[in-house]
Amino acid sequence: MAADDYPYGAHEVARRLAISVQPVPGRMRKHARNFDETYIGFDLNAARIEASRCIQCPSPRAREACPVSNDIPGAFALLELGISRGGE
Repeated sequence: MAADDYPYGAHEVARRLAISVQPVPGRMRKHARNFDETYIGFDLNAARIEASRCIQCPSPRAREACPVSNDIPGAFALLELGISRGGE
């Protein structure tokens, strides 16, 4: 897929791909009653940085990979705009 296929220009795609991956916060076992992994999740700032890495692929696989079919690219776009929850 060529950079022209993305909604951003080639320079913007390259800039977004160069943003460092944010470390996933450690596993939380304090309240676990089983051996399932539980992640704390990103704080709002780290979530926004991760969202800014999204290059808005024309055929995003994130949505298909999501077990509840959430619009992952759409959510990332809202996070980039500073909208984190229900229009806040």
